[in-house]
Amino acid sequence: MLPSFMPLLLIVWLLLIRRLGYEKLTLALTIVGFWIAAVYSIVTLPQRFPYPVDLALFVLVTVLSIAGLIYVLTKKEISMELRAHYQNLIQRMDQWSYLYDKYGDEMICLATKDEKFGTRRSGIPSKLENDKKHLEKFKVTYKLYLDGKKFSKEYKEQDAKTDRLFKTAIQKRIAEKGLVIDETEQIKLTWMLQMVIEGELKVFAIDGKLTLVQPIFAPDDTPPALHGIRDELKQRQDLRQSIYDRLVAKKEIETNEHEFLASLRNEVIERSKETDYSIPQLRNGVCADCEHLK
Repeated sequence: MLPSFMPLLLIVWLLLIRRLGYEKLTLALTIVGFWIAAVYSIVTLPQRFPYPVDLALFVLVTVLSIAGLIYVLTKKEISMELRAHYQNLIQRMDQWSYLYDKYGDEMICLATKDEKFGTRRSGIPSKLENDKKHLEKFKVTYKLYLDGKKFSKEYKEQDAKTDRLFKTAIQKRIAEKGLVIDETEQIKLTWMLQMVIEGELKVFAIDGKLTLVQPIFAPDDTPPALHGIRDELKQRQDLRQSIYDRLVAKKEIETNEHEFLASLRNEVIERSKETDYSIPQLRNGVCADCEHLK
């Protein structure tokens, strides 16, 4: 006959595990320990420990049961530390912003809020490499992050290519005309010519496609001595195509910025808060700060 306290003990243990919400190992360890104790009690009910082996089995069962309870309580403390880790992680992500043209290939930056000047973007966030280990588990958001790095690299390469093309074209025409123009004026013409063409070739996303819309006003502060070169060069198809390609690359970055920050907010930050930091993607990530807690 099963001792009367056994069902009550089982119910208490199961409620404790359900309340603490811990892994299958905890459940298996405690239930196995309980049923070994139950079976042993039934088998040895007529006689209590007549042989040393019986006493050894009883001690083993008792140790297993106590170990299960200790494991539950220990995992509770670790879980509290993990929850604090996840909470701090999400708080850091909540301060992330997007800046594609300042920190090499890294476009995640820190957004700081200033009461006078509003939101500012500055510096690479602390623990960024650690936090990205968790971000990797959010597949859609992490893909948008990787796409952003790719688009940033493509834009910078196109921007450098455009600058080289314009500088070479301007220097060549100045030399052909025999003009003496200092470097400052050449730089100014390079920048202004790009702005004039860009003002005529603004790129907009219409029905998912990049479409040219013109004309759009662009201020022109070209030095008078260089007006002729400006008017000639701004009609060159290779220069206009280079500006167009740069606008397309920049538009991809702007679209990615919107999609990445929206996905970060909706799929990572808000879902983590709503589930009390228990969503699988967050828990499956392992970084240097939490690997010893798992």
